Amino acid sequence: MFWKKSISRFILFIIVVAAVNGTTVSASGKEELVLDTEKIDDFVRSEMKAGDIPGLAIAIVQGDKMLYLKGYGRARADGTPVTPQTPFILGSISKGLTGLAVMRLVDRGEIDIDVPIKKYLPYFRPKDTKVTETVTVRQLLNHTSGISNYSGSKLRKPEEPLEEFLREQVNLKLQHPAGENFEYSSLNYDILGAVIETVSGKSYKDFIKEEVFIPLEMDQSYANIKEGVEGGLADGYRNLFGLEFPGKTKVVESMIP
Repeated sequence: MFWKKSISRFILFIIVVAAVNGTTVSASGKEELVLDTEKIDDFVRSEMKAGDIPGLAIAIVQGDKMLYLKGYGRARADGTPVTPQTPFILGSISKGLTGLAVMRLVDRGEIDIDVPIKKYLPYFRPKDTKVTETVTVRQLLNHTSGISNYSGSKLRKPEEPLEEFLREQVNLKLQHPAGENFEYSSLNYDILGAVIETVSGKSYKDFIKEEVFIPLEMDQSYANIKEGVEGGLADGYRNLFGLEFPGKTKVVESMIP
């Protein structure tokens, strides 16, 4: 797909820029990259035009130092510009945040990742009892639960409680025996979100905010669609006959850091 090629070319370009412009040595003796920001801007804009990308933001860091931070294009159809603080829907990258939240509870001894999920979700009762009696938290984290990709294609409605969503999954069956095969499925992480809520006694969004965003100083990140919109969330776009149109994106609470 073109967007994948664009991302790859962009990463390669940044490496080339760093090499061509060399480094300097700071007073502390550390080498620092010297970036040609004009070349970066020209490249980003040309790739946006080629890929029909309405807006994006980039950050270039070296160690703990921010070297370059800039927004490009528009965040919404009304022409609102993208800034470095504009939140975008993160999609499945949010699974990493969910995994981090789970491991916080593991480190505290509140979750055992090698016991069946039935221990943490007594209300989750699919007709196929192997789902809760054999699948462990570790297998959900690793996408080796046996739950199919297709089973994870149904998105929760915005603001639908995780418990309610899981109660609806009465016909869920394992595609493979738990632990035997890798198959990516978003439902694994919906279930993990519910485990977080049950064990912590907090909503998913509150736990992520308190245990992930605040400690990491992610001040423009949100785990709730309403808060994201209030924070300036960029429009989602859909491709139709080669043209990009803003559209309503179905999102769940874990998708907008």
